[in-house]
Amino acid sequence: MVKTHPIRNRLLGYAFWAAVLVFGFEASFGHETRAEKPNLVVIFTDDQVHNAIGYDNPEVHTPHLDALAAEGVIFDKAYVATPICAASRASMMTGLFPQQHGVIALAQKAFERQYWDGKEKAPQTLARLLSGAGYYTAAYGKSHLGKQVDYGFDEGAQTGPHDDVDTFARMERFLADRAASGKPFFLWLAPHQPSVPEWPAKRWLDLYDPQALTLPPNFRISPLDESLNNQGVPGQHYYRDSSYRRNVGNLPAGPPRDRELMRRFLQAYYAVVSHL
Repeated sequence: MVKTHPIRNRLLGYAFWAAVLVFGFEASFGHETRAEKPNLVVIFTDDQVHNAIGYDNPEVHTPHLDALAAEGVIFDKAYVATPICAASRASMMTGLFPQQHGVIALAQKAFERQYWDGKEKAPQTLARLLSGAGYYTAAYGKSHLGKQVDYGFDEGAQTGPHDDVDTFARMERFLADRAASGKPFFLWLAPHQPSVPEWPAKRWLDLYDPQALTLPPNFRISPLDESLNNQGVPGQHYYRDSSYRRNVGNLPAGPPRDRELMRRFLQAYYAVVSHL
């Protein structure tokens, strides 16, 4: 295991970048046998901060992810060109900066105009490149760029926020169907968790004592206009806090958030990470 610096991006990057590196080798030699082309699986979580994982934060319970990390390589020198979800996803699918692929916010229209099928020759995407290298490609879960088959995957589906029922069930069926195939596959699995709104079940909340959780060193509740913990676009605080109120308890709806309230939010966030 290699570890040199805290993770700087929003995903479990080691799986994704391992897939890219393997593909870079395979693409140079298009005639390999099946045994020389490993199956590739990318697990792409949504809004998982760099220290919301056990090997980087002992307060977080993620034993299965820790085991994967211990058996492989932690690639933690990853950087993103934008903190926006859809723009980052478009960059990973194209290898381009947001100003090049056009997705600079949460809308998919720029990506649709450039990369969806329907034109005489759609530009390359990661899925199309892998298909050209002999892989069968599939993507299940959150897309934020439209239907996955429209930008190069052989099959896929945008699933809802309840990953247990939708995303992982579809993944299991896919793996079972491909097990007997002689063709290598690339599976992009994109859970919605732990993105807001959070819906943690009690069994996961019970893993954490909010009073024992460490607040980030930059936490501050005042002055309001200088505290990131108290900022948000209109409606955002209601969208997030209303879901916490239903599942964590009778929490006030919106900023300012004192230390006790922030620890309750942190409890819910870590609970969903553990569930994932």
